[in-house]
Amino acid sequence: MATLAEVLEYNEENDFYPVEALTAFYENMGSGESEPDEICQEFEDSYVGTHDSLEDYAYELVDSCGDLGGCPEYLRNYFDYKSFGRDLELGGDIWVAQLVSPYAIAVFRNV
Repeated sequence: MATLAEVLEYNEENDFYPVEALTAFYENMGSGESEPDEICQEFEDSYVGTHDSLEDYAYELVDSCGDLGGCPEYLRNYFDYKSFGRDLELGGDIWVAQLVSPYAIAVFRNV
């Protein structure tokens, strides 16, 4: 498996991804025989983005799907984004890495 330094060097040469999120991804990958370019591709396939909270991610996901768009505004306010985000993580759809900056979390799809 490529070392973290090799992955970050490859990333820097190609100016791809946020370093802190890539580092969190690498540390959660486990062992394997992947090369730096393969690790960056796996990162790209699963990285959703950085968010202030899991609730913010859930809100963005629901909003982008338009699933509640047909509901009146007063009903949309009853949707529990915090619980939905937690359920996505507990159900194994996503995993979350705590970041230092600039946002609170990086969200990844379980691919």
